[in-house]
Formats: sequence, C-alpha cells, structure tokens
Amino acid sequence: MALADCFAVSVLSYAVMSNHFHIVAHVNPTQPENWTNREVALRWLRAFPGLLRGCRSTEQTEATVKNLLADEHWVATIRQRLGNLSWFMRALNEPIARKANKEDNCTGRFWEGRFKCQALLDQKAILACMAYVDLNPYRALGKIDLETAMHTSLRKRLSHQNDRPQNSERDIQSSIRLDAVAGPSSQILLSVREDEYLDVVFWTALKAYNLRQTNVPKSSSVEIPNWLNSQDTSSLAWIIQVKGTERLFYRAIGSLLNMTNKAKQLKQQWLKGIGTCRMLADLSKN
Repeated sequence: MALADCFAVSVLSYAVMSNHFHIVAHVNPTQPENWTNREVALRWLRAFPGLLRGCRSTEQTEATVKNLLADEHWVATIRQRLGNLSWFMRALNEPIARKANKEDNCTGRFWEGRFKCQALLDQKAILACMAYVDLNPYRALGKIDLETAMHTSLRKRLSHQNDRPQNSERDIQSSIRLDAVAGPSSQILLSVREDEYLDVVFWTALKAYNLRQTNVPKSSSVEIPNWLNSQDTSSLAWIIQVKGTERLFYRAIGSLLNMTNKAKQLKQQWLKGIGTCRMLADLSKN
C-alpha cells in the first residue's frame, strides 16, 4: 500500500475482499511534526496528485510545490491531515469510488457509509485483530490455501520470508520482530517476533476455523504456540476473542481493565465487549 508511505500510518494487517476490506493500522499523529515543509508537501501531492494534473515538466511541478510551500497555513493544515486516520481513509476510498463509478457509468455514493473503526487497547487485542483480518478470506470464502490467498498481509509476510536467504533461515526468522507491512515502521509490537505471530495465525486457522492441515504451511504445528502459552489467556478465550472481533466488540477491544478505563475516558458506564471480557477472564482462570 503505497498510500501508507505518504501518511503517518503503519499498516499492520490487511485483507481485500470482493466488496470490502479490513485494515489494522497504527496512526502516529505527531510523526508529521518531524517532517520538513517540503516533505509534507511532496507526501500530500503523492496522496492527492490532482494539483499536479496540469504540470507537463519537472519545472512546472517544482513551481507548484514552491507556490504551495509559500502558504504557511496550507502547510500546517496538511501536516495535521497526514497524521489523521480519517484523511488516510478518504485518500484510500475516494479513488476506488471514482474508478468504480466510471466503470459502471454512474454517479453518487459508492461506499455504504463511513468506515467502522475499533480502538485496539493492548497488544493482545492488536494481535487478535490482526489474526482475524489475515484469516478473513478463509472465514468468508472457505477452502482456500492461506499461503496463496490474494491481497492479504499474510501472503505478503510469507512472500517476504521466501525471498530471504536460505542459510540459517530459522535463525534469521526468529530474530525478525513483527512490524508493519506498509508505511512507517511501528514500535507497538516490539516484544513479538514475526515467526511467533505466524505460528499463532496458523494455529488459530486450524482450531478456530477448522482449516485443514493441507491448507497451511507444512511447518505449522497443531500444538499451542509458545507466544500464546506465555499470555494470561486460555486457548479457548483466544479463539473466542479472534472470532468475535466484530460481533462481540464495537468501539474498542482490550482487556477488562483497559475496556473499563476506556469507558471512563468516554464518560460512559459501559462499552459493548466488557461483558465478553469478563467471560474471557473467567475462562482463562479455569
């Protein structure tokens, strides 16, 4: 996703389906403050190239950039937008809508409504949501090979693994931390390695969605992954959380404590999912 490189948005996981898509993203709204004015302008023009439509040469493009940089208010506004999730989604959705309407020779709204957004309040919530997104094609379609599922971050991660040197492959993979697949590097998953995450995803596919062993990499184990064993949760609680990402939660996903604190922050007494968190906590104790 080249668009993520224009914004301060790290894409951790994605799955493109026939009529919708899922993205797990980390937004760093303060990162654009470290960018120069020129970098801000160039990033914005890559995301929204309409201002360059009339430029026929490098000189014309440079003149357009200089004119934009002369407007300090414009630069300040754009700097804020490059760290804003809503503007990122606008830049992503609008060209798709325009292209689809052109193909169908029609006008009007293409997307059903504004995108749905859930706050992921802790590392376990992030990883569970990432697994849910990476396994979404199988959940929706069934009987697919996860290694060849089109337009998913899972396939991209596996492709990167295949491109790495074969010498000491296990040592190389075990030293690579889980990071974004597009956009700036993210610091929120520093304690998780990529091989640990992939083990969890494939184990979840086998247990939560009854995926056959033949549809996952041959190296996948039917044993509970080490990372999941190290967490304060049971395997059943993990499966329920992954499968219930959209159905059992709404505005936020996290531990019982984090969900309760989020409700207080929003000046609410309750959030959808708090009851689920209590149930998952009880399952993990037994």
